[in-house]
Amino acid sequence: MANDITNGATATHNGVAIGKIENISYKRGGKPVDVSALDDATVKYEDGAPDPEVTIRVRGPGTLAGGAKGNLVITWQGGSTTTITNAMVADIQIEGGFNTAINTTYTFKPAKST
Repeated sequence: MANDITNGATATHNGVAIGKIENISYKRGGKPVDVSALDDATVKYEDGAPDPEVTIRVRGPGTLAGGAKGNLVITWQGGSTTTITNAMVADIQIEGGFNTAINTTYTFKPAKST
């Protein structure tokens, strides 16, 4: 049986509910940092700064504006939460087709603190 982690999951941006969630994707991202010495036989890396990205698809045309900033809080089905402080709406994609529902996909990235 599939793990229906988005069933019952909710998300808010700046305290406002995002909508009926159909899909959530969380990616930590980041680039490893080359810490190799000149005499190393192979390249060696350390973990770099994380570069998280969250993509959320909701049913309907959506209400968030591009560039909007605020805390993104995802409450998962089991009650645990994931938060990105000062997340920016980095991208909005609205999709629909003939006789299909309209869906909005938001991409969130951390924003510079003001």
